[in-house]
Amino acid sequence: MDISKFDSYVEASLVSWLSRRDIYEKMVSLTSKHDSDITIYETAIAEARAQIREIPALCKAGKLSIALAGEIESQMNAKIGEAQDAIRAVAVPDILMDLIGPDAAEQWASIADIELRRQIIKLVCAPRLRSANKNPRMPLADRVSFGGLMGDLAA
Repeated sequence: MDISKFDSYVEASLVSWLSRRDIYEKMVSLTSKHDSDITIYETAIAEARAQIREIPALCKAGKLSIALAGEIESQMNAKIGEAQDAIRAVAVPDILMDLIGPDAAEQWASIADIELRRQIIKLVCAPRLRSANKNPRMPLADRVSFGGLMGDLAA
C-alpha cells in the first residue's frame, strides 16, 4: 500500500466532510445532548427572533416608532449573534473552529504544523486501514474506515 495514496485519500475525505453544510448542526446536536448551555442559547435566539417578528405589528399599531424599531432589531440581532457564537464555542472543539465550513480546503492547506494536522485527523476521522484480504486490487475507499467525529456523526 502506497502511504501517500492513503494520506491523500484521508485528507480529501476529511476536507470533504468538514466542508459539508450539515456538520456544524450535527456537532451542535451531539453536544446539546450533554450540555444544557446550548439549550439556553437556543432559547435566547428563539426569543430574540420572536421579538423581531413582533416589531412590524407594534409599529403598525403606533406603539413603537420606526427609529426605535430599528434600534431594537439591531439589539436583538446582536443578541442572536452572541448566542450563535456561544453555541459554536461550546459545540465545536477549538482545534476545528476555523476548519468547518465551505473554505475547509483552504484552511486545511494553510496548516503547516504536522502535529496539529495529526491531532485534527485523529479527532475528526481516526482512519483505519483494513486488509485487502486476497484482493490486492480492492479499492482504497473499501479498505478505509473512519471513526472520530466522522463516525460519531455519521448519517
